Amino acid sequence: MSQIDVKMRGEISFDSEVSYLSFGDSKLDEELSIERGSTVMFFGAPFTGKTSFCISASIAEIINEGKVFYIDSEGGVSPARIKRIAKAKHIDLERLVERLKLIRVRNLKELLGYAGYAIRSGYDLVIMDSISRPYLVELKRHNSDELEMDVYTALVELQEEAMDNETSVIVVSEVRRKRNVNELKDFDPHDMLFLDDTPWPISTLGSVAKNAIGLIIVKKRRFAFIERHLSRPSIYEDMKYIEFRITDQGVKYVGEVDISSSSISYRVNLY
Repeated sequence: MSQIDVKMRGEISFDSEVSYLSFGDSKLDEELSIERGSTVMFFGAPFTGKTSFCISASIAEIINEGKVFYIDSEGGVSPARIKRIAKAKHIDLERLVERLKLIRVRNLKELLGYAGYAIRSGYDLVIMDSISRPYLVELKRHNSDELEMDVYTALVELQEEAMDNETSVIVVSEVRRKRNVNELKDFDPHDMLFLDDTPWPISTLGSVAKNAIGLIIVKKRRFAFIERHLSRPSIYEDMKYIEFRITDQGVKYVGEVDISSSSISYRVNLY
């Protein structure tokens, strides 16, 4: 008599293989290890590379035969730049148009509405770039506590839908620069960490995204760090920064570094 395998609702199988979101650079992919079907937040001050990571993830998803729904709320995503990176990666315009939907929205309702539509429509990667500006616009018309709770509830619902549909979601949040870190002596590793305060302007956003990648610029060099992660140590356990560059082919890995108020030094693996 054959055995019937009965699974409970919500039961997670340990047999399924884990796959990871790609940013077009194998070393960056390994360092970040963002599981597909999860939500990741990229946060940082202006011009730290948040949109570059989003575009790189979009192009990599197309290469992997996925479909991308990219929501631009700030007018900061250039179609010409996307086409240039796609061409460098040998993606023709027909394939780009077929696999990538770029939508420009003007308010928070449109942003959240399109994100829900994209998840339910079977897109593999949904990007909200960013949630900060439409939230701040809406904040002028609503009570801050009520608005934050409404946004939190909407994001939780989107996250649950994304998990059910195995959709990867990237949320971008712009944060205030606490100090000028162009001079190394001004660098404080705690400046960009959540600690008691999650990324401005939405304090509950950090509790929705189970993966959070912070981006900073120090002495005109770009670095990423893991603030929280489903399976990797965060910067609270390992004060490691990942240096990266922005190129015509997307974001590129440079190396692992330690940053202090006196030096930036590369980590060397001796084994």
